[in-house]
Amino acid sequence: MTDFGLAKALQAAQDLTHSGDITGTLRYMAPEQFQGKTDPRSDVYSLGLTLYELLTLQPAFRESDRSALMRRISEGAAPRPRKLNPHVPRDLETIVLKAIACDPAHRYPSAGALAEDLQRFTEDRPILARRTSSLERAWRWSRRNPAISGLGGLAALLLVLLAVVSSIGYVRTRRALRGEAVQRNEAEASAELAAAALDRIFDLFAPRHPIRVTDLGMQGGENSAIRFAAPPSLDRETAALLEELLVFYEKLAARAEDATPLRLKTADANRRVGELRRQLGQYELAEAAYRRAIAGYQGLAARSPDEGHMPIEIAHLENELGRLYRASRRFTEERSAHGRALALLKWAESDASAPPDARFELARTYYFLGTRPPPEPFAEPPRPDHRGKGPRPPWDRPGDPGGRPPPPHPGGPTEDDAEAKRCLENAIALLGDLAQQHPGNPRYPHMLALCYRDWGPSFGSRNPREAMENLDRSVALLEELVRKFPDMPEYRFDLCEAYTAFDIRHVVPEDFDDAEERLRKALAVSKALVAQHPNIASYLVSRTHIQHKLSRLLLRTRRPSEAETCARDALEIQTALVAQFPDTPYYKVWQAMFRISLANVLVERSRTADARVLFEENGKMLAALLNENQEMAFLHGLLDMNCRDYAHALHLMGLRDQAAEAIRLADEHRQAYRAADRR
Repeated sequence: MTDFGLAKALQAAQDLTHSGDITGTLRYMAPEQFQGKTDPRSDVYSLGLTLYELLTLQPAFRESDRSALMRRISEGAAPRPRKLNPHVPRDLETIVLKAIACDPAHRYPSAGALAEDLQRFTEDRPILARRTSSLERAWRWSRRNPAISGLGGLAALLLVLLAVVSSIGYVRTRRALRGEAVQRNEAEASAELAAAALDRIFDLFAPRHPIRVTDLGMQGGENSAIRFAAPPSLDRETAALLEELLVFYEKLAARAEDATPLRLKTADANRRVGELRRQLGQYELAEAAYRRAIAGYQGLAARSPDEGHMPIEIAHLENELGRLYRASRRFTEERSAHGRALALLKWAESDASAPPDARFELARTYYFLGTRPPPEPFAEPPRPDHRGKGPRPPWDRPGDPGGRPPPPHPGGPTEDDAEAKRCLENAIALLGDLAQQHPGNPRYPHMLALCYRDWGPSFGSRNPREAMENLDRSVALLEELVRKFPDMPEYRFDLCEAYTAFDIRHVVPEDFDDAEERLRKALAVSKALVAQHPNIASYLVSRTHIQHKLSRLLLRTRRPSEAETCARDALEIQTALVAQFPDTPYYKVWQAMFRISLANVLVERSRTADARVLFEENGKMLAALLNENQEMAFLHGLLDMNCRDYAHALHLMGLRDQAAEAIRLADEHRQAYRAADRR
């Protein structure tokens, strides 16, 4: 009964001990307890966490997922109390941090020792605990994170070796008193060696193509090879490390007489850092890296107008910026970026001598201009199916003026659909020619598969048969690429997207089995991708949408129990994404959409009380999100949906007055949404 973690809200019940688990409240357990070890210092740890919460008014570890929570506790990465509450005295913060140290050896040996230091603090006497130095914190972090620290140490070792090699070359050159030409050659050789080592680091941790396991190496003295077996690491620490290494390219370029090759390497390295940031979902940092790369290529183009490949590189980066803007739903900026790319490459369409890279990038540009972004979340799902639960309430009947608002215009790269279709047709024609002329290059059939895949979402409503035929072409091309290149995760990811690129609302009963088979295949591939690359946000996002779509299909085929399992999985993964990327509001939007879907499944299963909890929680979260992001007016539509489905649950529970109040709120949000849409 003295376990302070037991008094929790119902939705946080996953913190409590499960059957067969190690005993204790998970959020307050010391790291060593996960290995079955415990002593009085473990109780000191739990008491320290309690004091931490009293001082900061929030838990040290806020994860709701059990596995994520256990990982954070094991890492010991609690924020310092003074960061959350600047009024906490420094000595008291030192006491708390010593009590909750990850390593038991660094904690108070007993509760009595902790009490003694607290007594000293209250009496304004010097405390016995000392603050951890920056060097000691770094050493403890490296012991907890051997993989990341190993990568940092490896990079540092390479830089030291570079410095040694450069210094030896310089000293030897000076002692030999060779001529000026010889000295220059030696210096250039050392610079080339340094640049080659930096290139190798970037090739390992930010490859130009999808990641493969490889090893890192450099040439040592006497032609000896120094190699380090290491898998690529895709995480924020790696991206930050690579950005710090960019300065060495710039220093080498400043010392070289002909700095063009090194400036080119710097621009390319910035591009690859941008790609790494994009995959991690760090869109603002990715945009900054892409812009640095564009500036670098533009500077090189101004110095060397004859370098014909510079416009191609700049156009590629403009297209990557456009992809970032689409992901963050900045559609005007997206269209401008792709428009700049088109202006740089338009010449390649009519020039038979244009290099394949220019024609390929032009095809990508047409592809981006010809495809639509995904719809807003509340425009996608159908009305919940309430068959078997009595008549629909009067406000939720098909065709009734009080029904849900019409879907918003999904936006898109152009206002003229005919022009968008011509762009996609141009991309398909260019890629078809390239694939025929260069049958060994997988980039061309890959991009062609994406064009066929995205034809349906952009223009499939006019000709569904044509859209399905193109989708089948896409699946066939991608399956062949996966067969030929099984270690290329990008091809497997796009195959997942192709399997699921159909509108669940338009699937007729005779096609249910085929649709489920496609979704099951996509889910199997997606799970393997996430297991191999857990830090790539787009893979996690894709898996949530596959689970969500499968849940909706299972509900339509009258299998609500299986539908609930899939809906819960989608919501759990999306909640983890929200925790990992708290500054990305669209992850919260989809979390709200998945919560609505799960609540409707619970209503279908006659568990309206559980659904009511989800609807109420969702309404509060969406209202707060709208308050923080006034420009996201479509949230009114999502709140309208939440309120109407909530009203239906209340109606089934016999709570007519509360249902009427929910409908009143829904009407307010509908009017606000329509007013914003007119603007």
